[in-house]
Amino acid sequence: MTNNTFDDIRPDWSPNGRYLAYSSDRDDGRQIYLFELRTGVERAMTSGDPNKRHPVFSPDGRWLAYQGFEGPPNSNDSSPVSEIYLFDL
Repeated sequence: MTNNTFDDIRPDWSPNGRYLAYSSDRDDGRQIYLFELRTGVERAMTSGDPNKRHPVFSPDGRWLAYQGFEGPPNSNDSSPVSEIYLFDL
């Protein structure tokens, strides 16, 4: 599927088999990408703050959820806060 020098991880197939979502470290840290299998077109779904991971399609394929480490650090340590985000596809 992907053939590059980047670390492409955590793939998830869309329920209709049309797309593959994954996390990649190619642009400004780890971001979420969507690869359309029929056309071979890839597009970045996220940008900005790095550390976006674990994309997962909803069972009906309408939503793409992912984990993002953004915002202020947790008050108990210096780790960033982990949140869940959704895309309406």
